[in-house]
Amino acid sequence: MKQILMDKDPAFKVLKNTKTFQYLGGEELDNLYRFCRFVQFGKGEKIIGENEVNPNLYVIARGSVNVMIHEGEKNDVFLSSIGEGDIFGEAALFINMKRTADVYALEDTELIEMERNGLLSYFKLFPIAGVKVLMVITYSLLLKLRESHLQLAFDRKSFINQEEVDDLMKALIG
Repeated sequence: MKQILMDKDPAFKVLKNTKTFQYLGGEELDNLYRFCRFVQFGKGEKIIGENEVNPNLYVIARGSVNVMIHEGEKNDVFLSSIGEGDIFGEAALFINMKRTADVYALEDTELIEMERNGLLSYFKLFPIAGVKVLMVITYSLLLKLRESHLQLAFDRKSFINQEEVDDLMKALIG
């Protein structure tokens, strides 16, 4: 990881094209810019480590990342790829706990990094902007929770049609 410079215009364009920050006006973006740090990761470089405490939210300005979890000693499970204009790490705004996945740069990737305490200071100074951002983040997290619940329900659903199994057993054993 290395810190990089990003002029306001490209940073504003990235933030404005990010669903989380799209409702912010020019002055709100101008003030948010002061709380941003710009970083670059090389291909394959780890951005977030599973089980690490990391208080940052990230916006992908350029490039993409893979989200992975560990299953056992040597088995990594791919969860998703995230690309330009997307965010990750937003749960860190609300809870200070270990990350649940690794995030790796899939290619050379530039990120806008926002630290929890900085964003909370921004929200205090600009409460209307904070409400806008937090509403979108909350909505996004609730959608993720809903998808998780649906996946759990799907995984627990029995795919056995008892009538068909009964017919098969009758045919087999008479």
